[in-house]
Amino acid sequence: MPGMALPLDGYVRVSRVGARDKSDGFISPDVQEQAVREWGARTGVEIVMQPHELNVSGGTMDRPVFGAIMQRIRSGKSGGLVVYKLDR
Repeated sequence: MPGMALPLDGYVRVSRVGARDKSDGFISPDVQEQAVREWGARTGVEIVMQPHELNVSGGTMDRPVFGAIMQRIRSGKSGGLVVYKLDR
């Protein structure tokens, strides 16, 4: 429908799951997803959560879920990307 904002894709990535805890900066995928969904609800933005990308380093562009989101953005199906925390 013209004039309607495109949904945004929610993206969760954890480079190394293993036996980690909060002491080493680990933020669980569930916590990340909940924060993204809550942001969407607070701001009135539709969020389309994508599958979590686990055990995938942010230092590589070989990230299938991220690549699919970027394709959705380029094709006009998504208005952008929402993440829990932007760093590095």
